Formats: sequence, structure tokens, C-alpha cells
Amino acid sequence: MRRYEETGEPGARSGRGRLGVDWRVILPMAVVAVGVIAYANSFSGVFLMDDYSSIVKNPDIGDLGRMVRSSTRPLTKATFHLNYRIHGIAVPGYHLVNLAIHLTAGLLLFGLVRTTLSFTGRSADPGLRAQLLAFGVAGIWLAHPLQTQSVTYIVQRAESLMGMFYLLTLYCAARAMMQDTRSKIQDPATKRAEPSCALHLASCIPWSVLSVAACALGMLSKPVMVTAPAAVLLYDRAYASGSLREALRLRRWLHAGLASTWIVLAVLLTAPHESSHSAGIAAEGLPSAGSYLLTQAEVVLHYLRTAFIPTAVCFDYAWPPVESWREAWLPAVIVLLLLFVSLWAFVRNIGPGFPALFFFLALAPSSSIIPVADCAFDHRMYLPLAGLAAVAVFTLDRLCVRLAGASGAVRSGYGIAVSCLVMGVLVAATIDRNRDYHSRERMWSDVLSKRPGNLRAHETLIDLKVSRGDLNGAEDAAGRLLRAVESLEGTLDGRSFAYHYTAALDRMGRILAGRGRFGTAIQYYRRAIAVNPANKVARCNLAVAQILDGAPGEALETCEETLQTAPTYAKAHAMKGLALRKLGRYVESIASYEAALRHDDGVLYARYDLAWLLAACPETGLCDGERAVVLAREVCAATDGRSVEGLDLLAAAYARAGRFAEAVEAAQRALDIAGPDSAASGDLRKRLDLYRAGRAFTTATN
Repeated sequence: MRRYEETGEPGARSGRGRLGVDWRVILPMAVVAVGVIAYANSFSGVFLMDDYSSIVKNPDIGDLGRMVRSSTRPLTKATFHLNYRIHGIAVPGYHLVNLAIHLTAGLLLFGLVRTTLSFTGRSADPGLRAQLLAFGVAGIWLAHPLQTQSVTYIVQRAESLMGMFYLLTLYCAARAMMQDTRSKIQDPATKRAEPSCALHLASCIPWSVLSVAACALGMLSKPVMVTAPAAVLLYDRAYASGSLREALRLRRWLHAGLASTWIVLAVLLTAPHESSHSAGIAAEGLPSAGSYLLTQAEVVLHYLRTAFIPTAVCFDYAWPPVESWREAWLPAVIVLLLLFVSLWAFVRNIGPGFPALFFFLALAPSSSIIPVADCAFDHRMYLPLAGLAAVAVFTLDRLCVRLAGASGAVRSGYGIAVSCLVMGVLVAATIDRNRDYHSRERMWSDVLSKRPGNLRAHETLIDLKVSRGDLNGAEDAAGRLLRAVESLEGTLDGRSFAYHYTAALDRMGRILAGRGRFGTAIQYYRRAIAVNPANKVARCNLAVAQILDGAPGEALETCEETLQTAPTYAKAHAMKGLALRKLGRYVESIASYEAALRHDDGVLYARYDLAWLLAACPETGLCDGERAVVLAREVCAATDGRSVEGLDLLAAAYARAGRFAEAVEAAQRALDIAGPDSAASGDLRKRLDLYRAGRAFTTATN
């Protein structure tokens, strides 16, 4: 079995160079420095995409029990809960934890490579060359811009945390193997075990236990940890035992313990969980296993290109699945050839066979026959990249051996110089890539520049423009989205096309309605409904536009049509209540609002409108001041008591209930928040004067 040998240079076994520098201390510190420099600007990153559902808008994040229940990654969820308990949704704290995990993983990779290369005879200390190679592998892996999605994108802590425990599993197992190997060293003269062997044998047990514990924690972090027991077995065969049979014979308890951690994963996966609809052969709406596997041939080649030329990293590829083997046969042949070469090198113990095979093994859970909702994501390369980094550094070392002659110091110097140069380039690329995470608009603009057909990027950029009031830009962007979707007709399956096309038409309608062009908005809503008659969201938006266009009767018909197919849809009941109010049918309007709250008490505008009706209805006999106060308080609580509209409503409700002192106080607070020069200040003052005079406010008849 070929292993990297010590150079015999002065200080090689002690880890000290010619100048007496203790590289065993300096190089790990340098690894940390590389990571800190690369990610120092990641703390300005914002929440993106799944960060909102997992952290910002997750109603369970403050409750640890609900947070981890029914999850395939409970340990990751627990860390988000702890972050939230300490500093809420302040972003830097989440980035700090992510960076700490990444740096720890980098140190573990450094230790794993150093330990592996020290498997040479009796020496307990890795030599200088081994440490330099370990630094090269760990530094390149830490600094690579592909890793930004696992570090700077907060929710992908699941990937980096799992990766950290994966590397810890391998590192502890490697230390156990090293101690176990030394326990069998014999004195050449007496053929007896040396006195220190019993100590080495005893010390391998704690390392084995730690390896199994780390593996179990990794299984609790993310299911792609599933390959870790197999990786340790292959590592054992490559660097310690020489064969799978011998590995299982010598360390059967270690490998049995690691295999037992699959029970943890099985328990998580058999229970209902959050990934039931986004991954798995039985999940609906995903590509078939065959289609997904064919697609992964192209994806794996893209990962390889990006690993060596990292200019095409992309936050969201929206990679379309391959439907026929004719589209993917060439990439599939290339990937199979690379896999065969890796297997051949591993079996023959030639060069970096294990790191090459590890690339495929670590990538297998997300790039094989198990479909996942998105065919490609950069974070899936977090661990596989370690294998590629090792292949690159070991190959570079061999080239330096050939080019530099016999001098170990010179060839180590060449290797570290090239590695440091590569690290510098990667650090600069990662710093630049982290800037894309500083703004949602910058990130999604970058996605759109690299993947012009990415509908999610189009939709997100439109929503961002709307949120900041740029309706002109939003309308232009919505037009581009419509053209992009129309160009995909025949490419997407019928259901996906209908979904994206109606969503695009609905967005355009909302933008036009926001600009006061209600008639044109109505046309877009009708087109959306024609494509998908069951689209209840577009129907409700159509009803709103019809009301704003002065046609509440048509809006009422639209709501009734919606409720025929979706009788429990709360928003349709609320829109019906609004249409009936505009028509002056107040009794029916109140009943519709009450129905909306029965079906979904979270519809805030239904509560708001109902409270106004009960507080200020023109038919004063329908008013109910105390009920209006209860509803108005709930509206104010939902808006943190700082909403002018909410306080204005609460004041009207207090006045209707005859509680004029409280009405005056609430109205004054509303006026103070609005400011004396606001458009609403005139009406607020008039109502405040009414309450001071002991009179309730009544709205005009529609």
C-alpha cells in the first residue's frame, strides 16, 4: 500500500523547520486565519429565501420542542432556536455560529489529512511535509467560494454542521486506527510488543467512541450524513488495514457502532417530517428517479467545473430535469469514467484514490436516484469539495517531486507557494461572493444574470421592487417574467406551466392595480383564471380590483363563484364582506366577515374591517362597541401598537362603547404617530374632536 513518506529533513518528525518554527502550531492558526479573512465580510449578509420560513417567520423558533419535532435535522433546528433565544433575529449572531462551524470543520480536515499522512511506521508526530500538505488541503477547502452557500446562507448551517460532524467522525476514527496500529508494533529483536503498545491500544477506545458519537450527531444534523459509516470503512481499507475484510476483522466494533447510527436516521425519516414533499422517490411533483439520475450527470460535471473555475457559482440554479437519456448520455459517460478511474485508483492504492472516491461518496445522497426538489445547489459540494481539494494538492505535490528533484525542502516550498497562491485567489473570490449576500436584490440580480430563465429570481426581484415602491420597475420586470414563462411553454409540464403562468399574470395584475390601472389589472386576472380556473388567489385579487374600479356587484359575483369551489377560503369570505359593505348590505357583510374569521382567524384585514363595521356602521343598530374593542385590540397587538390605522380603529371602538377617555387617548396616540403634516392628520383631528365632545364616529353611507 502506497503512503506518503517522511522526507528525512531536519525537524521533519518533530514538526519544526530549519529555523525552529513549530509548524504544528503555526499552520493550524494559519488555517483559521484563512477562513476568518475569507468570511470577515459575511456578517453583513441578510436573510434570504428559506431563511424566512426556517427562522424569521417560523412561529416555532421560540419553542425548542416544536422546533425539533417532526424534523430530519433536529440538531440544526436546535442551534437556530438557541441563536434566537440569545439575540432574536439579529443576523450577525447567526453568521458567527456558521463561521465557527466552518472554521472547526477546516481544522478537523487539517487534522485528518495530517493524521493520515503520518501513518508511517512508529512516528507519533507528523512531519513538516505532511503538515504543509494538510494546510494546503484545508486552506483551499475553507476559502473556496463554493462554500459560501453553506456558510453565508444561514439556513444551510444544516450542511456545514453535518459536514463538521462528518469530518469529526473520520478524524476520530483515523486517530483510533493510528493508535490501534501502534499497539501492534513489535520489537524486531524480541518479536514482542513494545511497552507502550498497551497504552496505544487503550487510547484507541475513546477515539472510537468519539467517532460513533460524532456520527450520531451528524445524523441528527442532516440525512446526507448517511454515507459516513461507509466512508470510515473505505478509509480504514485505504490507509490502515489494506482490505475490507481485514478492516472489519480488526475494528469490527468501531464499524458496527458507526453502522448503528443509521438507526437514528431511520427513526427520523420514518416519522412525518418537513422534507416529505421536497425529497424522496415517493414524493409528489418531483422528477422520476431515472430522470433525476440522468440530470445529475450534467450537474456533477458542473460541480467539477465550478470547483476548478469558480466563476459560475449561483445561489439558485433552477436546473431543469432531463427527460431523455439522449440529452445526458455524454455527461453520464464522462461521470461514469471518472467514477471508474477513482475506483481503480482506490483498489490499486494509487495516489489519492480515496479522496477521489470520497467525492462521489459524499455527493451520492443528493446526486443519485433519490429525487430532490431542486436538482442542483452549491451547498451540496460542501463535503465533496474536500475530496477534490485533497486530489488537487496531492497531485500538485507529486508534480513538485518530479520537478524539484530530491530536495524535500525545495519541493515542499514549491507546493506551499502554489497552494498559498491558489488560496489567495480563492479568498479574494469568496470575499467578492459574500458581497452578493449583502442584499437580496443584488443576490437575485446575480442569479438572473447567470440563469436568465430562473422564474424564482424574476418573481423575487418583482416583489422586492414592489416592496420599495418602484412600481414602474416592477411592471417592466413583470413583463420580462411573462415573456420568460411563455418561452417555457412546451418545456415545462402542463401543471408547472399553468402554475408559473398564472402566478406571473397575477403579479402583473397586482402591480397594475397598485398603479391605479384597475381595468387593465382586471384583464390580467381574468387571463390568470382562464389558465387555471381553480386559482382562488387570482379570483380574490380580481374581486379587489373590481371593488376599486367601482364595481362591487361584479366583485360579489366573483367571490360567490370562488366560494362554490372553495367554501372554506377565508379570504374569499372577507372580500365578499367588503363587496357587500360597498353595496350597503351591512348585515350580510358582517356575516361574511364572521365567516372569514371562523375559517381562519389570522386574516387580519377581515378582523379590521369587521371592527370598523361594528364601531362605525351607518346603521347604528348593528354596532357593537364592546365586540369592536376586542377586535381592535387584536389588530393593534398584531401591529405592535404602532399602527396609525389600528389606533384610529381602537379609538372609534372605544367611542362606540362609550369609553370616551380611552378613545381620546388612542386617537391622540394615532395623531402623534402620524404627525401633524400627514395626509391622515385632518381626519384624525376631526374624530378626536368628536370623542372629546362625547360622540361616536359613524361612517358615511357607501
